[in-house]
Amino acid sequence: MTIIVDYLPQTYGTTAQTIINGALRLLQVASTDVIITADEANDALEALNQMIDGWSNESLMLYHVQLEQFNCVPGLNPHTIGLGGNFNTSVPIHIESSTVTVGGVDYPIIQIDYDDYAVIKLKTLQNVYPEYMYFDRNTPILGNLYMYPVPSTASTINLYSRKQLTTFASLTDSMSLPVGYARALKYSLAVELAPEYQVSAGQDVIALAISAKAALKRTNRRPLTLQIDPAALAVSGKRRFNIYTGQ
Repeated sequence: MTIIVDYLPQTYGTTAQTIINGALRLLQVASTDVIITADEANDALEALNQMIDGWSNESLMLYHVQLEQFNCVPGLNPHTIGLGGNFNTSVPIHIESSTVTVGGVDYPIIQIDYDDYAVIKLKTLQNVYPEYMYFDRNTPILGNLYMYPVPSTASTINLYSRKQLTTFASLTDSMSLPVGYARALKYSLAVELAPEYQVSAGQDVIALAISAKAALKRTNRRPLTLQIDPAALAVSGKRRFNIYTGQ
């Protein structure tokens, strides 16, 4: 007999106040008999948002790769990316991959760093197909995308990027979180707030905070795809490239 179980969406709605109350209960600072003041709640909200902001620097805590499409401005280099920029969106934390669509076909754009872009001699060269992209974050609200060759047409650029985690606007602000994030936020916030109350979070709370984050990182881990230079597979006479001899 086959049993079919309906699977609920992997989201968990919660408020900042709920997470803060749970964290302070773990520290035995708040309870049903002890209610924290408004100032304490706002201080905890600030700590919660700073912690979430810090998590955005941990790539495995970012659970979503967002696909966005933008049209190039022919001959423009760099293109600005950010609210109000040429590519009007929030500035990515990291661009995982990018392609250019020409004639209905997506061609890959190789991500390079500033040192690779710096050695390009003729940066004004234009072509329909940009082959390389250097992402300079510049400021938190506006970054620069340098493409080489510079797009000569209004081609469509497809960006696959990870964005900063959303913070709470207020104590009552409700947020839908993927499974496991509410638990990680509560236990991690308890560890974060412990020094402010001059108490110890306890080894059990610390262990659960570490465990909750580790579980999320395992879920968000992206499997690596093994790649090799095609030239290494080329047949020379009847021999293939030998990685041990370099011939």
